[in-house]
Amino acid sequence: MHRIATLIVAICICTAATAQTPALHRTPGPPHHTHTPAGTPFLLIDYPNQMALQAPFSINDSGKIVGFYNLSDTAANGYGLAGKSFRDLSYPGSPLSVPYGINKHNQVVGFYCVTKTCDTGHAYTWKAGVFTSFDYPGASNYTSANAINGAGDIVGSYQTSDYIDHGYVEHNGTFSSFDAPGAGYLTQPTGINNAGTIVGFIQDPNDFDHAFILQNGVFTIADYPGSVACELYGINDAGDVVGEFTNDLQTWHGFVRSGGNYTLIDAPFPGTTFTSPYSINNQRQIVGGYGSSVYEFGFLTTF
Repeated sequence: MHRIATLIVAICICTAATAQTPALHRTPGPPHHTHTPAGTPFLLIDYPNQMALQAPFSINDSGKIVGFYNLSDTAANGYGLAGKSFRDLSYPGSPLSVPYGINKHNQVVGFYCVTKTCDTGHAYTWKAGVFTSFDYPGASNYTSANAINGAGDIVGSYQTSDYIDHGYVEHNGTFSSFDAPGAGYLTQPTGINNAGTIVGFIQDPNDFDHAFILQNGVFTIADYPGSVACELYGINDAGDVVGEFTNDLQTWHGFVRSGGNYTLIDAPFPGTTFTSPYSINNQRQIVGGYGSSVYEFGFLTTF
């Protein structure tokens, strides 16, 4: 996932409890572009008393949210948010633990490391207080679980000894690996809906990101029109997808694609250089992060 989230997984590549929230502080055809409607609220999601490197990654149909916050010693903890109450959601004993997805049954998936150096990383599931660790069979450096749908199907990525990142689907205990066409060293699935449609992104051999949709075994490149890099992160059952793009590799804009139409989502705060919508539920509630090269905060909005 973008920036902070990708950094957590990239550590592996490079190195081979309740609180109160303080405030709600390339596709065919010409697209139709709109901007986030005036008056659409951006509610801020900030874990209490923590540094400015944090974000919510997923929201289910009940409005429950999972996300993470960084600590000053470079560790990271996961959280769950229901209403205005935060709870810890970190893998036991891990100094770096991030929940990426939550489904309608409140099952959570994510990624954790055993040490701060994160020489290896593992995927996990969480349900009703019970964590279960797993790895893709034969994975070398890490396995990450990025999203889970209502049927319990999981999508994520894993790395082999040649430092290539591959995508996978786990269904009823059976793993299937895939690489998107045009991928260089990375295929990163980030979302799956109840129809089994998968979204994500690749990095091509020139290190540019491109968004993809995988539906019924067919890959479609789904870059924002005119962008030089694009990533998709979430999809709901209506097929609405959220992601981000850039035209200049400096500023990243968020967007929703619905029925072939694009709506831009840019956080309305001074100094913002990126807006990253990470998840959209069936009520079209969207959570994500916004910020600059030195900070990231969370937001909740509605499409």
